[in-house]
Amino acid sequence: MDQLLEFFGNHMVLFALFFAILGGLIWTFTSGGGAVARVTPMGATRLINDQGALVLDVRGTTEFEGGHVVNAMNVPLSELSARVDKLDKYRSKPVLAICANGQQSAQAAKTLRQQGFEQVLPVTGGIAAWRDASLPLIKK
Repeated sequence: MDQLLEFFGNHMVLFALFFAILGGLIWTFTSGGGAVARVTPMGATRLINDQGALVLDVRGTTEFEGGHVVNAMNVPLSELSARVDKLDKYRSKPVLAICANGQQSAQAAKTLRQQGFEQVLPVTGGIAAWRDASLPLIKK
């Protein structure tokens, strides 16, 4: 025990950093750290098949036409706030936001939650992860 106290006394800065990092990790895991709940491409397919989830593609029209999820609705992120009324019938249903790589879909999910949508989940990794999982895409 004496050695432990001596070690602590000689390395107080390291212990302070250790406890700061530990506290940060505990806070992140218990409070969510402000993170948005996400769904993997495989989880998204389950929601689509089991619950009839809407896939909301927030990429630009050109990207959308280059390949998109079957039955996805395209509303570019820049137009989402103005066109949210098109999605009113999905307020209480699962909505899966998807973009090119997963960055814009989180912003779309946040916007929709602020508008009163109950179940909005961004797809982790976006269309890139969808392709990597060998899931089907439709091209116009």
